[in-house]
Amino acid sequence: MSSPAETVVARAHVVLSAALSEVTVTRRRLDAFDATELPAAEVLRADMQLEAFSDRSDRALVVFRLAFVVLDAAGANSEGALDALHTRAHEALLRDEELSRLCRGLRCTSTEEPIGVAAGDGDGLRMTASYQCQALTRRTSLQHTLS
Repeated sequence: MSSPAETVVARAHVVLSAALSEVTVTRRRLDAFDATELPAAEVLRADMQLEAFSDRSDRALVVFRLAFVVLDAAGANSEGALDALHTRAHEALLRDEELSRLCRGLRCTSTEEPIGVAAGDGDGLRMTASYQCQALTRRTSLQHTLS
Protein backbone atom coordinates (compact mmCIF):
# COMPACT_ATOMS: atom_id res chain seq x y z
CA MET A 1 0.00 0.00 0.00
CA SER A 2 1.00 3.61 -0.46
CA SER A 3 0.57 6.90 1.34
CA PRO A 4 -2.70 8.78 0.86
CA ALA A 5 -0.95 11.23 -1.48
CA GLU A 6 0.33 8.51 -3.80
CA THR A 7 -2.96 6.59 -3.69
CA VAL A 8 -5.00 9.69 -4.59
CA VAL A 9 -2.64 10.79 -7.37
CA ALA A 10 -2.51 7.29 -8.86
CA ARG A 11 -6.32 7.09 -8.85
CA ALA A 12 -6.62 10.55 -10.43
CA HIS A 13 -4.32 9.36 -13.22
CA VAL A 14 -6.48 6.27 -13.82
CA VAL A 15 -9.70 8.33 -13.81
CA LEU A 16 -8.38 10.92 -16.25
CA SER A 17 -6.89 8.30 -18.57
CA ALA A 18 -10.34 6.69 -18.86
CA ALA A 19 -12.41 9.88 -19.04
CA LEU A 20 -10.18 11.78 -21.47
CA SER A 21 -9.51 9.03 -23.99
CA GLU A 22 -8.43 11.42 -26.77
CA VAL A 23 -5.99 13.21 -24.45
CA THR A 24 -2.41 12.18 -23.64
CA VAL A 25 -2.52 11.69 -19.85
CA THR A 26 0.80 11.32 -18.00
CA ARG A 27 2.31 11.54 -14.52
CA ARG A 28 5.27 13.79 -13.72
CA ARG A 29 6.53 14.00 -17.27
CA LEU A 30 9.89 15.73 -17.48
CA ASP A 31 10.12 16.43 -21.21
CA ALA A 32 7.95 18.73 -23.31
CA PHE A 33 4.95 17.42 -25.21
CA ASP A 34 5.21 17.22 -28.97
CA ALA A 35 2.46 18.92 -30.97
CA THR A 36 1.22 15.46 -32.06
CA GLU A 37 0.60 14.54 -28.39
CA LEU A 38 -1.72 17.46 -27.72
CA PRO A 39 -4.10 17.94 -26.06
CA ALA A 40 -2.41 16.59 -22.93
CA ALA A 41 -2.98 16.40 -19.19
CA GLU A 42 -0.30 15.76 -16.60
CA VAL A 43 -0.99 14.64 -13.02
CA LEU A 44 1.55 16.08 -10.58
CA ARG A 45 1.89 15.05 -6.96
CA ALA A 46 2.38 18.06 -4.69
CA ASP A 47 2.18 18.34 -0.92
CA MET A 48 0.85 16.15 1.84
CA GLN A 49 0.52 17.76 5.23
CA LEU A 50 -0.31 15.82 8.37
CA GLU A 51 -1.92 17.04 11.55
CA ALA A 52 -3.21 15.27 14.62
CA PHE A 53 -6.86 14.32 14.37
CA SER A 54 -7.12 12.15 17.47
CA ASP A 55 -4.83 10.07 19.66
CA ARG A 56 -4.75 7.32 17.04
CA SER A 57 -5.24 9.07 13.73
CA ASP A 58 -3.90 11.91 11.61
CA ARG A 59 -5.60 14.04 9.00
CA ALA A 60 -3.67 14.14 5.75
CA LEU A 61 -4.24 17.13 3.49
CA VAL A 62 -3.34 15.89 0.02
CA VAL A 63 -2.54 18.41 -2.72
CA PHE A 64 -2.03 17.55 -6.37
CA ARG A 65 -1.96 19.50 -9.61
CA LEU A 66 -3.27 18.91 -13.08
CA ALA A 67 -1.41 20.59 -15.93
CA PHE A 68 -3.30 20.89 -19.21
CA VAL A 69 -1.60 21.65 -22.52
CA VAL A 70 -3.31 22.41 -25.83
CA LEU A 71 -2.01 23.46 -29.23
CA ASP A 72 -1.95 27.25 -29.48
CA ALA A 73 -2.70 27.76 -33.17
CA ALA A 74 -3.28 31.19 -34.67
CA GLY A 75 -6.92 32.17 -34.45
CA ALA A 76 -7.81 29.23 -32.18
CA ASN A 77 -9.60 29.71 -28.87
CA SER A 78 -6.81 28.01 -26.93
CA GLU A 79 -7.89 29.37 -23.54
CA GLY A 80 -11.40 28.06 -24.20
CA ALA A 81 -9.94 24.65 -25.09
CA LEU A 82 -7.94 24.63 -21.83
CA ASP A 83 -11.04 25.54 -19.86
CA ALA A 84 -13.13 22.82 -21.54
CA LEU A 85 -10.43 20.23 -20.85
CA HIS A 86 -10.18 21.27 -17.20
CA THR A 87 -13.97 21.19 -16.83
CA ARG A 88 -14.17 17.64 -18.20
CA ALA A 89 -11.32 16.47 -15.96
CA HIS A 90 -12.90 18.13 -12.91
CA GLU A 91 -16.25 16.45 -13.51
CA ALA A 92 -14.60 13.04 -13.99
CA LEU A 93 -12.63 13.34 -10.74
CA LEU A 94 -15.67 14.39 -8.72
CA ARG A 95 -17.87 11.63 -10.16
CA ASP A 96 -15.41 8.83 -9.38
CA GLU A 97 -16.69 6.72 -6.48
CA GLU A 98 -13.31 5.15 -5.72
CA LEU A 99 -11.64 8.55 -5.43
CA SER A 100 -14.41 9.81 -3.15
CA ARG A 101 -13.82 6.76 -0.94
CA LEU A 102 -10.07 7.44 -0.77
CA CYS A 103 -10.41 11.10 0.23
CA ARG A 104 -13.03 13.58 1.32
CA GLY A 105 -13.71 17.13 0.22
CA LEU A 106 -11.98 16.94 -3.16
CA ARG A 107 -12.00 20.39 -4.70
CA CYS A 108 -10.18 22.61 -7.14
CA THR A 109 -8.52 25.35 -5.08
CA SER A 110 -6.98 27.43 -7.87
CA THR A 111 -5.96 27.68 -11.49
CA GLU A 112 -2.92 29.50 -12.79
CA GLU A 113 -2.82 31.92 -15.68
CA PRO A 114 -2.26 30.07 -18.98
CA ILE A 115 1.31 30.37 -20.27
CA GLY A 116 2.89 29.65 -23.63
CA VAL A 117 5.09 26.56 -23.92
CA ALA A 118 7.07 24.90 -26.69
CA ALA A 119 5.35 21.89 -28.24
CA GLY A 120 7.76 20.33 -30.70
CA ASP A 121 7.61 22.47 -33.84
CA GLY A 122 4.50 24.30 -32.61
CA ASP A 123 3.37 26.39 -29.72
CA GLY A 124 1.29 25.19 -26.83
CA LEU A 125 -0.65 26.82 -24.04
CA ARG A 126 -0.44 25.38 -20.51
CA MET A 127 -2.67 25.90 -17.49
CA THR A 128 -2.26 24.28 -14.08
CA ALA A 129 -5.13 23.56 -11.68
CA SER A 130 -4.50 22.74 -8.01
CA TYR A 131 -6.66 20.24 -6.12
CA GLN A 132 -6.83 19.21 -2.51
CA CYS A 133 -8.63 16.61 -0.43
CA GLN A 134 -8.40 15.07 3.03
CA ALA A 135 -7.83 11.53 4.23
CA LEU A 136 -7.60 10.04 7.70
CA THR A 137 -4.72 7.71 8.46
CA ARG A 138 -3.63 5.71 11.45
CA ARG A 139 -0.97 7.62 13.32
CA THR A 140 1.24 4.53 13.30
CA SER A 141 1.03 3.93 9.54
CA LEU A 142 0.67 6.28 6.59
CA GLN A 143 -0.28 3.29 4.48
CA HIS A 144 -3.66 2.76 6.08
CA THR A 145 -6.38 5.19 5.08
CA LEU A 146 -9.46 5.19 7.26
CA SER A 147 -12.80 5.37 5.44
